[in-house]
Amino acid sequence: MPDDPPFHIAETTFHHLLAARGLVVEQLRPDGALRIFRTFAEIHFESPAKPTSDGLRYRFGPDELRGRPAVSLVLGRRFGVRASNGTTSRYVELRCTMRFFTTPELAEVDEHESWWFHSRVEQLDMDEWFASITARPEWVVLRWHHPVEVKLVHIEL
Repeated sequence: MPDDPPFHIAETTFHHLLAARGLVVEQLRPDGALRIFRTFAEIHFESPAKPTSDGLRYRFGPDELRGRPAVSLVLGRRFGVRASNGTTSRYVELRCTMRFFTTPELAEVDEHESWWFHSRVEQLDMDEWFASITARPEWVVLRWHHPVEVKLVHIEL
């Protein structure tokens, strides 16, 4: 029997982590979102044993918001969904996206995407991966800024 996607559990868990800090999604700033996401990343959810079945995603890059140039910061967690034959049939992702209008400082920062997976050997352990994110140049500018828009969505990939 195929697995149910862990979205309803994962999304509810993320909201509980927010509520424990007296927050809702719309109140998140990058630094707080990353701390909550770090806690969320430590929680085990059922996923197939495939090395890419439970992955953490970080993305910073150009975007558009209300017809104006913007940048987005994405924190995501991807889960593999097991098919009835035991293989990974598809992926689902819980994604927290924060959008900011572009500033001259942000316009100079290169686009970046990074993944870290729970069930495969990585060059960095999870703590080192999170430290590498906060060492990125966009964090100097975005760490304490209020985004113009924050969304928590789940999507099928």
